[in-house]
Amino acid sequence: MKSEKTSKEVKYIAIAGNIGAGKTTLCTHLGKHFGWDVQYESTEDN
Repeated sequence: MKSEKTSKEVKYIAIAGNIGAGKTTLCTHLGKHFGWDVQYESTEDN
């Protein structure tokens, strides 16, 4: 018998790469496709 999960399991995915490689675009598309809540790093201190 399978057990039912009562809470939503949280998973994290990190995307790294060079400037202009398309990291933000990739995250935006993945978020829209899978219905994920995408969290972007602040660019003020970079």
